[in-house]
Order: sequence, then structure tokens, then C-alpha cells
Amino acid sequence: MLSARLSVVLLVVPLLSGNHAPPIFVGKRRSYGVRYYPEAENPATGNPTSVANHLQYCVANSVLNFTGMGLRRVGDFFVNTTYARELYLDGNDITEISETAFDSMKGLEILSVSGNRLRTDKLLWFRYHETLWRLVVDDNVVGDTTNNGNIREMLEHLPRLEHLSMRRNGITRVEIQLDKFAPILNWLDLSGNKLESFDFLVNLPRTMRNLYLQDNGCLCTINNLPSGIEHLQVSGNRIAELCNENCSEQTWLSLKGLKKLRTLTASRDGIRLVSEDAFKDVTQIERLDLSWNELRFYPKTRSLNQLKYLDLSHNQINEVMNLCDSILTSIETLNLSHNHISMIDKNFANMMYLRTLDLSNNRIAILPTLLIFNSRSLEVLLLTNNSIEDIDDLFKKNSFKELELHLEDNPFSVVQYYNFQVHLKQRDARSELTNRVSIESLGDADDDIVNTDDLDDIDDASQY
Repeated sequence: MLSARLSVVLLVVPLLSGNHAPPIFVGKRRSYGVRYYPEAENPATGNPTSVANHLQYCVANSVLNFTGMGLRRVGDFFVNTTYARELYLDGNDITEISETAFDSMKGLEILSVSGNRLRTDKLLWFRYHETLWRLVVDDNVVGDTTNNGNIREMLEHLPRLEHLSMRRNGITRVEIQLDKFAPILNWLDLSGNKLESFDFLVNLPRTMRNLYLQDNGCLCTINNLPSGIEHLQVSGNRIAELCNENCSEQTWLSLKGLKKLRTLTASRDGIRLVSEDAFKDVTQIERLDLSWNELRFYPKTRSLNQLKYLDLSHNQINEVMNLCDSILTSIETLNLSHNHISMIDKNFANMMYLRTLDLSNNRIAILPTLLIFNSRSLEVLLLTNNSIEDIDDLFKKNSFKELELHLEDNPFSVVQYYNFQVHLKQRDARSELTNRVSIESLGDADDDIVNTDDLDDIDDASQY
């Protein structure tokens, strides 16, 4: 009976920690050996408005889950236990957290207060805590017009904090020094806010490894980033140029000194220019996404010897000669779809590890047979929705290696295969009859006028 009850407990706990001891759920449900008593209830809903120290006991490595309970305030000394490792207060109506709320939870490692109504200036209003390493404060919506979106002050620093997430809080400015608030921070997510400046990035701790700034719509310059950053996302802002030192546009992203960078996502930024020295320092990069920008060409990037994934889709690129000269043999996936490309460079065949090449939605008129037959490693080639009218060359060789070739939505309609002429599209009966009538009318101007209803009948018959 005991094991059956414990199995139910494990199903309702969000297991985000790596602890091996079985966690305990505390909240509206009751779990074995733990009781929960709300301090006060909302007369209208019956939900508690705050919770005090009424837990009888917790076992080691407990997970306390008070998600969606209608809490409005977290009071002093919220839970008096050193055994709780994770605390979830998500999806409530919390507007205030006492400065001493978590003082008695000496072993707390993970705290999540997302989906509440905390003011922006109080998002980082926490007392010193020795063991907290992960803090998640996402999706706090405040209707108060006095909430200006600025994080101006911090209460005390969190010396062990490594992971900080503050997504979609309407933050406009960060004015605190993050290296003092969290001196060993290595993960920062500020995506989906309304940041007006990235100046605060100058004060990031040197331990930073993962930085997420996407979807802020910021007309901003980003530079002087910590050299240890490995993953950087800046999509959905307004950045005109990628550069190193020689930056010329109004706004730019400088990659200077980012020698450990492994992934860069900079899509939907309006990037028009990638300077010649942009990737001078990022020799370890493996994934690069520059899709949905305004690039007309791609510069030489001989330093990217580790690059395996490159996305240049949804730009305005019309030729890829420089791309093939500069891109490395290491690339495995290349996406050039939704551009203005009309010619395929023969050097594509020299990419020794290229497995997937997407050239869909371009202006290619000639089937790239050299690439198809000579590429050493190509497994998937997408040429969907181009202007290819003839694919007969595809069948002139007796055999070639296995390849997944996509030619949908191209204008070719007939394929010549040995002595066979294979028609791939249905003839348009209406257009054929219209052409014949036009020719006949030239010979006899007194012929009866063709009844267009007859054309409709023929068109309908062609459906069967």
C-alpha cells in the first residue's frame, strides 16, 4: 500500500533536480506523511492567500509544489525546513514576497515563481541565500501603470546562483550589476521582454556561458561580451551588422573575443551586412543561424572550420560563389531556401561532409546534375518550387548513389526515360481547345462562336 501511494506522489512532482532521493509533493494534494494547512483562505474561492510554517516535516531532498493555488503573498519564513531542495510557486497571484520568506530554507537549490504578478523592480528582490543555484521568474504580468519595467535595485547577492531566467516580464532596462548580484552566473535568459538597451551586458560575470536575448525588438548594439560565452541567441531584435572591430552600421553585434562560441542564432534581426572580419575569433562555432535577414551575399569565412550547420534561408542572396569558396568541408547541413539564387556553384560537390542541402524556393532553372552525381556525402537535396523545366539528364546515367531528391512544384511536366515519354501533369483541356478554336477562326471568320459552356463541360469531364 505504501509503495502504491508513493508512486502517485512521483507522478505529480515536476522532477527538475538530479537528486536520487524520492521527492515529496506538498500542496493541495496530500502525500504520505506530509500535511498541508493554509494560513488563510480567500472567501470567494476557498484558495489560500498565503502559507505559513505549518509543514509537519519534510524528508531529505523534498520538492515543494504550490503551483496554481491562488496564493497572493509569500510571508516570513515560508517553510521552516532544511530538507526542501526545490520550491515551485508558479501560476498564482503573488504580488509580494517577504524579504525573509526563504531564510529558513537553508538547503533550497531551485526556486520558481513564474506566472505571478510581481512588479518588475521586485523581480530580483531576494535576501542572501547560500545554496540557491537556479532562479526562474518568468511571465509576471502587472497591470499597474506605475510599473515602468526597470530593474533598478537588488536586495542582496546570491553567491551560488548559476541559472537565472526572467522571460516575458516586460522588462525595459536592467540597471543592476549582474556580476555583483550573481558572481558565478553562467545562464541568463531575458528573452521576450522589451529591453531598450543592452548596456548592462558589460557587467556580466566572466563565468557566463549561455546568453538568451531574443525577441526584445531592441534597436541596440551588443559588444564587450564575456569571452567564455558558448551559446548566444539574439534573434528578433534590430541589429544591422555582424562584425568584429570594424563596425560601420548604426547597430551591430560584435563577436570580438568570443573564442569559445559554439552556437549563434541571429535570425529576424534585419542584418544587412556581415563584415569581412566578423568571424575572425569564433573559430569553434558549430551552428550558425542567420535566417530571415536582409543579406544579399555571404562573405568569405575561412576561419569557421568547425561549422556543421548553417541557415541562411529567407534572405536576398542571389549567388553563392563566395559561400562555396569560403565554407569549410566540415559543414553537414546548409539551408539556402527562400533566396534569389539562380545558379548552383560546382564547388558544392567538394563539401565532403554535406548531407542536407536545401535550395527550395529560389530561381534555379537548370537541374544541378554535377552536384547530384558527384557529391560525396549528399543524402537530401531539396529543390522544391524553383524554375526547373527539364530533368531528363537525371536519367542519362545508369546508376548513382542513393539520394532523397525533392522536385515538387517545378514547371517540368514531361520526362524522357529511354524510349518512354512520361507525362507528369494532366493536360489542360480548356487551354487546348481554346488554342484550336483560335487557329480555326483565322481561316474562317464566319464560323460560329464557340459556346463557353462547352468548355466548362470539357473541363468538368477531365476530372474523371
